[in-house]
Amino acid sequence: MIKAIVNPGKLCLINGSLLWVVGFWGFAANQFAMHTGMTPIIAGLVFMVLGWRMLVNPTRLVIVSSILNVLLGIAFVWPFLRNVEQHDSWGMFRTGLEIISCLVTGILLGYSQRRSSMNKK
Repeated sequence: MIKAIVNPGKLCLINGSLLWVVGFWGFAANQFAMHTGMTPIIAGLVFMVLGWRMLVNPTRLVIVSSILNVLLGIAFVWPFLRNVEQHDSWGMFRTGLEIISCLVTGILLGYSQRRSSMNKK
């Protein structure tokens, strides 16, 4: 089942698109104020570019993308906690979705890289 899901380029494109959409939703919900709402938008664009590049030649980009996804998933905990303090249920939903998306993508990309390196041996 995981074999059919894990295509590093497509996975990164899906995650980037999700981050961009959810980030823009959060940015618009906060009246377009310049703050942490720009982080998922920019990260989404970066992951979409990485995804398009991985479709052509995955090489080391899978490792870089996996590490960036996990770090970003951990970094989104701070905005999530801020939304919990403010009792903002939609904010908790958005940041929770960003956390889950980044961590799952990072883990699946790492799994994909591990499997591809084992197949080469």
